[in-house]
Amino acid sequence: MTEKVNRFNSFSKTWLGGILLYSLIIFVILLFIEFFSYGAALLYLKLKDRNLEVANNQFLIGHIFSNNPINENTNAHYLGHMGGFKSIRGWHIADPLLGWRLGKNVGITLHHLHAEDIEWQVTNEQGFMASDSLSFYVNPEKPPGVFRIFIFGGSTVAGIGSKTPLENLPAQFSQLIKKTAKPAGTFTNFEVINAGVSGYNSSHEFLYFITEIINYDPDLVIFYNGWNDQSFWEAQLRLSPNYLFPKRHTKHTDWAKRLNESYTFPGAVWHVFLSIQSVVYEYSHQLATLWAIKSSLKRVLSKIIPASDLQSPMDKTKDNETSPYPLKAVQFYENNLRDSINFALSRKVKVAEFLQPLVGLDKKVYFKEAQERVNSNPIELQALKKFYYSARNMIEELSNDYKNQENACIADLSFSLENEKERLYSDVEGHLLQKGNAIIARNIRDHLIRCGILVMHSK
Repeated sequence: MTEKVNRFNSFSKTWLGGILLYSLIIFVILLFIEFFSYGAALLYLKLKDRNLEVANNQFLIGHIFSNNPINENTNAHYLGHMGGFKSIRGWHIADPLLGWRLGKNVGITLHHLHAEDIEWQVTNEQGFMASDSLSFYVNPEKPPGVFRIFIFGGSTVAGIGSKTPLENLPAQFSQLIKKTAKPAGTFTNFEVINAGVSGYNSSHEFLYFITEIINYDPDLVIFYNGWNDQSFWEAQLRLSPNYLFPKRHTKHTDWAKRLNESYTFPGAVWHVFLSIQSVVYEYSHQLATLWAIKSSLKRVLSKIIPASDLQSPMDKTKDNETSPYPLKAVQFYENNLRDSINFALSRKVKVAEFLQPLVGLDKKVYFKEAQERVNSNPIELQALKKFYYSARNMIEELSNDYKNQENACIADLSFSLENEKERLYSDVEGHLLQKGNAIIARNIRDHLIRCGILVMHSK
């Protein structure tokens, strides 16, 4: 009788079969480790009193147990969970003029620092962030009777800190003025568009305004900024201490360098490596095992290496009172504000400029982690204080220069939150929760009414 051949044993003994078998065993082991790491991450978040839905959205395995808010509420393409604030492919895309811009009809989830919950953001088919509606289109031909408002800014306008797009600053402002104010003149209703993009400073906003947004026939443009101008200048000083005042940025240099390098074989290979590195970075947030290893290493290194040793020589001298750093930064900021105001007025568009509040720049009592940052007075906070001291004076001068211009409204909102007792920031820097956005929206409305651009509803 012929012995029955075991095909599996025979195949497993071949070169290809051996590779596939061992690969399967390794995959099963790694999958088991990933499930174990995911469970450990859930336990860690539970002990920290954090929302477990954060883990479900962040980690790939958790997607099995999560209800994705992008897919549930919109038709946008879900790109994934953003780790830290590093852009993921498809959310921030390269742009030859602006450096980067938002992708179209896409959505992300994210969670940062001490935020209370996961956040999600979406764009429409034109690449605008959502504000008080999740389904919208900005018609280039403005409908009759519409008073169209664009709000420019960085992540604080785009909506980081807000749990949903319906809680960001433009959304809060839109909901407020539709209930309590009306446009000056013959307009009958408002349309508020969120033109915020994370990382944008006043020069990005100026370029965005004059090259694209002006074509949407705005009636009022609002610029809400300050933070990114200081951060941008800090980054520029590291690269070029003698930096002048162009409207372009290091991103433009990066894109040009990348393009030129791609024409050579070594350059192309290098950028393949960088792309792989970027993918690994993204998965270091989405795979619980990599996240656990990375988080553990950070904790160990933070205890071994003193924080002062991690600072660059420039960091260590930033609080030198004779440093020209804040003067250059504020001059750069002022030039962009004046350019934006003058262009708006030349095109008969009303314009408002507001200096935003940040953690540690007023006398507010903050939540635990933020207050610890304020009390410790880290060097980056000292740099912000220097910048804001000069920026506040500049805003006051700017306001005086345009005080007789009825279509311009300029104000310092950096003290707007200092008398508020409850928690308003989502982190230890400057991103606001829904309550904080609501207060800032109210302050913006009140200043626009004082300037005669809006009119309070009669009771």
